Amino acid sequence: MQDADVSVKVILSTSVTRERKDPETFKRVKTTKDDKGKEYEIRATETHYKKNSTGYVNGRIILRDRAGRVIEERKIYGESFWRDHWMTYTGHKDAVKNSEKHLRGSKEEAYPTKQEMIQDAAYNFTANLNSFFTSLPKLTF
Repeated sequence: MQDADVSVKVILSTSVTRERKDPETFKRVKTTKDDKGKEYEIRATETHYKKNSTGYVNGRIILRDRAGRVIEERKIYGESFWRDHWMTYTGHKDAVKNSEKHLRGSKEEAYPTKQEMIQDAAYNFTANLNSFFTSLPKLTF
């Protein structure tokens, strides 16, 4: 890169999205045996709930030489992602799908605050910004 006075301009925008998905219901039937070896069916209805939040920090960095010419311009992003998944069920607890048993008794969690989501995204943005600057050829003044 040429010898130059360089000005740096960073333009930032932030946003947070929140999404709650429609509940999904699954009917489960499992065959099991009693103490005498007789088979019988047990049933459960699972209802799964999901929600997520995404935080964004979007930026555009512009490097200009002393004449005002653009030396480098790039978009830089930072993102954070949070999700929650919980389940309720009715019926026999042993009929709940094995891979979902860890969700039995789980409860809905509160969304992180918008500030928390932006802070996490800003951390990632900063890492990307540092990568941008370290990837530039060395400037001489």
